[in-house]
Amino acid sequence: MKGLHTGGRVFGYANVPCPDGGVRLQVNEDEAAVVRRIFQMYADGIFLKGIAAKLNAERIPSPRPRMGRRGGWCFTGIRAMLRNELYLGHVIWNRSQFVKQPGTNKCTKRERPRNEWKITERPELRIVSPEL
Repeated sequence: MKGLHTGGRVFGYANVPCPDGGVRLQVNEDEAAVVRRIFQMYADGIFLKGIAAKLNAERIPSPRPRMGRRGGWCFTGIRAMLRNELYLGHVIWNRSQFVKQPGTNKCTKRERPRNEWKITERPELRIVSPEL
């Protein structure tokens, strides 16, 4: 396993090009501080909408501001961050599959059972402690 990143942009990390043409993840400390703060606020009992409101009030840049719009944090994005195991240093492969619907050309994403996932420990990518 080469340890390359196949996905897109992940808040808290920078995509670093490799000489062989691949991309590796590297912790972006400025964004990682925001990620740690979000996890800590949630652990302190602040609800998702309260976290989003606090970050927006402090004008902390959101992960993906839309073109032509003022970017902002939303509770669904924060919920997705709290569920992302990459922040614990777990890289997960084989989590889902795309199944083609009979009679159409549409594909539907389906989660695989957890016992089929391939989980690799990458402690150098850990932003949040397991205790938090």
